Amino acid sequence: PTPRVVVTVTELRDFSMQYDPPQDANMVEQLQRRPNAFLPFWGLALRDMVERRAPPKFLMRDPARRMVQVGVEGTLIGAMTTPRTLRSSFMGQLVMVEGIVTRCSMVRPKLLRSVHYSEAKAEFVHKEYRDELSPFIDSTHLPTVNVFPKKDSDGNPLVTEYGLCTFADH
Repeated sequence: PTPRVVVTVTELRDFSMQYDPPQDANMVEQLQRRPNAFLPFWGLALRDMVERRAPPKFLMRDPARRMVQVGVEGTLIGAMTTPRTLRSSFMGQLVMVEGIVTRCSMVRPKLLRSVHYSEAKAEFVHKEYRDELSPFIDSTHLPTVNVFPKKDSDGNPLVTEYGLCTFADH
């Protein structure tokens, strides 16, 4: 499982109000309206801090497995809804959904990295997948198309090695 640091909305609100005048008093409101402008960068900053202070054994792990997730908990003022009142106007926002789950469809795992084997070349090929929730580092880390490669650059067929693929925790 991916390590997770939980940010409490109440503590963030209290931290923002310490300033006189409150400079970022609406930080929680901005987080609610545009979480993708904050959470990926908090995750990257957290990852940098962990890499600077982590023991060497932790740093020897695969970089994709070293990712630290940022979670949010607490009461979001004005953003509480039920599954019945959940609308498309909430897209891209941080909301609290309160209700009882009576039925759930199968959740498809989120693929981060696929590994494929080319029998003709006897080598492995990998492909990274990113979406709008992935950390945006620079222009090379834009969202990608989520299509499995069927052939390598020379036209040889590829076999997907599912056991070597990396999936995200939900």
